Amino acid sequence: MPEVIKNSENLLFINPEMVENIKEEARKSSSLIARLLMHLSHEDPVQEMLIAMCRGCAVAPNRALGRSESLQVVEGEIMLIMFDENGEVIQRVEMGSPGSDKAFLYRFTSTPWHTMVPLTEMVMVHETLQGPFVQSSETPPEWIPQDPTELKNLLNQAAVRS
Repeated sequence: MPEVIKNSENLLFINPEMVENIKEEARKSSSLIARLLMHLSHEDPVQEMLIAMCRGCAVAPNRALGRSESLQVVEGEIMLIMFDENGEVIQRVEMGSPGSDKAFLYRFTSTPWHTMVPLTEMVMVHETLQGPFVQSSETPPEWIPQDPTELKNLLNQAAVRS
């Protein structure tokens, strides 16, 4: 299984074996992330993914101006971090799976600069984005490091609870 697993079924059921396969792919991946694309095409008006992230992965801050996004934690815990235009942290929210005492779902109407940092060894999230998928042509701001080590340092500093 690759880091990005594409769905080809019109009716898709997610079972524990599939979840374990996605998690195993994340563990084997150099990026420590793997995802199942639940939608059929980049053209679909709704883009849904089941994403496994290992502790230590580095998700660069990103945004999708004018597009909605929601995310539900299925397993584990993450720190959702939101940034202003200058890269200053404006909000941190610890999130966990349903049944924990933490928020387990967020929805942005228009996404700000944000990222997620796994707080547990493995995190599984269900993300839904407004489609169709369009690769951003926006140049990342200078405050987002392109170097992987510098990016991890930024995320570790941003995740520090105040």
